[in-house]
Amino acid sequence: MKPDSFARLQILEKIQHRITTMTAIKIAAKNKPIMSPETESEVNAALAQFTNRNKWVDWGMDTLRKQGSMVLLYGPPGCLAGATTINCHRAGRGFQISIEKLVQKQNEARPGGTKFQSALCWDSNIPTYVARAKDGVVRLARLQNCWESGIKETFMLETETGRCIRATSEHPFLKVAGVWSKLGDLQIGDSVQVNVGQSKAGSIPKKRYRSRNTKFQCDSADEHIEHHDLSNNVLEQIGTEKIISIEKAGEIMTYDIEVADDPHCFLANGFVVHNTGKTMIAEYMSKRVGKGMVTLNMKDVGGKAPGHTERMVNEKFYEAKVGGNKTVFMDECEAVVWDRGRAGSDSMWMVGVIDEILMQCAKYPGLIVAATNREDIVDPALKDRCFAALQIGMPGEVERAKIWNQKIPTRFPLQLTATQCEKLAEFELVGRQIENAIVHEASNAIKQDRKPSFASLMKMAEKLA
Repeated sequence: MKPDSFARLQILEKIQHRITTMTAIKIAAKNKPIMSPETESEVNAALAQFTNRNKWVDWGMDTLRKQGSMVLLYGPPGCLAGATTINCHRAGRGFQISIEKLVQKQNEARPGGTKFQSALCWDSNIPTYVARAKDGVVRLARLQNCWESGIKETFMLETETGRCIRATSEHPFLKVAGVWSKLGDLQIGDSVQVNVGQSKAGSIPKKRYRSRNTKFQCDSADEHIEHHDLSNNVLEQIGTEKIISIEKAGEIMTYDIEVADDPHCFLANGFVVHNTGKTMIAEYMSKRVGKGMVTLNMKDVGGKAPGHTERMVNEKFYEAKVGGNKTVFMDECEAVVWDRGRAGSDSMWMVGVIDEILMQCAKYPGLIVAATNREDIVDPALKDRCFAALQIGMPGEVERAKIWNQKIPTRFPLQLTATQCEKLAEFELVGRQIENAIVHEASNAIKQDRKPSFASLMKMAEKLA
């Protein structure tokens, strides 16, 4: 090939790469998850660092922050109370179920116990669909995941019609004009989108459906899904209701679900809520990179035979590599790469699996996104391989008080009382900032040859807030 022809080819390749990148950014922007301005800025900075990693090294920035290909997303998700009603469709039958029972059925857990009981769990080969809102009407979307999120502070939201829901302050609700807002940011008088239960006429007789309270009922799953996929054949409509009260409802066990299809939302007690969080941010980052995504979790790679799990991990990374270095998403990574220092005699076999995952992560050239709700139990070696760690969501006052109490070492000269933790929790700090405040106070106390004091810690927290 002639030199000028080769130069033109290089220019064409650069133009094509630029077009592909811009297309990926536009697609990602169209389906951008709910993020605070600070989180969005950090996500974009991490993406810029990854896509320009050669320049990052050329500028010597790797001496300040380790260059790699892994991002850690951590933090508590927005969650719902266990009694929250979810509208489901499964095996040709529409029904309502509490989110607590949905988690138990979907994850093969016996209600009121911890042992597996196949008679009470659902067949994983049969897909479960949940009601969601799309284009102002109720549609169906496949349930991808559901889980227990732990005991958290909740709030009771009530609308003008008496419709209520109990959720954490981080859980997003859909307002007028398609604007998402966390419960903690909603105010009395705001209008939120709900299922108003009005039906349109369609080709399938309405009497074959229970439209009251969105109890879907039809002859077959295929017919029901087809009914909801036809634009001229809609069962339920989405409207708005004004909020009349938002009150604290105490701490309770909470749950959340993840919907597979866009838009990533679902109906909870008739409210249109979002399953946004770390999974959606990972999908957003994958679309920005424009490579597609491969998910790696314990459910996909787990096995009883010796060496089976390590082999499956290998295959997952190979699948991502031959696919053009797709983004590898390790959801709930604390279940796969937990702290090896916690390993007991009955779990030593997992140490080899963790070693295999860490080795694959170290040599994989594509983007790796690890998500966790429990950063404290993730193996330190995984954190060391991350060039960015992003905390998703600001913890509430109750969570912050618990973080303050948790972060103070047992041998630290200053042991905080519950009242002191509550006082420190008034400052809006995330877990990493709370840890930094304790570290700074300890450093200052050592330099000044004194014991750490609560007053100094308060000043440090106020400075970081």
